[in-house]
Amino acid sequence: MPRRNAFQDWAQQQREPAQIPESAIPAPPTPIDLMGMAKPRQRNREWDNQHRAWSYKIPTNLQKKALDIRDAITGIAQSGSATTDEIAIALVSLALSHVDRGLLKIQGRPDPLRQKMSVIWEESESKWPQEIPLKKAHQKKKEGARKNLYMAYRWPASVHQQICNLAGDTFSMGEIVVVLLQHSLDSYRLGSLLLKFQPRTTVSGKWS
Repeated sequence: MPRRNAFQDWAQQQREPAQIPESAIPAPPTPIDLMGMAKPRQRNREWDNQHRAWSYKIPTNLQKKALDIRDAITGIAQSGSATTDEIAIALVSLALSHVDRGLLKIQGRPDPLRQKMSVIWEESESKWPQEIPLKKAHQKKKEGARKNLYMAYRWPASVHQQICNLAGDTFSMGEIVVVLLQHSLDSYRLGSLLLKFQPRTTVSGKWS
């Protein structure tokens, strides 16, 4: 019986390579496949958390004045390539310093239309009938008045605390903000307040 060559099959495979079906060959990647998918970036909120915006609701009777104040702050900021927050901080800081020095006094008196009464009850033996008063009709809003108007600026928490102290139980914080900013804007118009605009210092990277 002839002896079988152990390398016969291996030599034949070298001469005739195995045929791979086309379905098993992966398709080459397209340019779109080679492009990386954009991943959603999470915004760094660290600066926002450290410099929060304080928001103050403006009473209806002061909304027109508040809008004028906001426009004036924006105009000053644009003229000096600054932010509205920087202008607001300068204005409110001056007004608060005038309050501390007694140059600006904020006084008020209780408003009977805003003052709320506490209610107590007691039983009566008189049995006198009492009529229930009719609901008062709501007054029509003045033209240009908004339902809600807020002023919001990023200034230190110490400034917000001083505003709270000035408001107390007599004023709303929105009233105090309007009074302070209006006082400083009046000083700016009269020339007793100067705002100097300086270029911001930036740190540039170096390499070697």
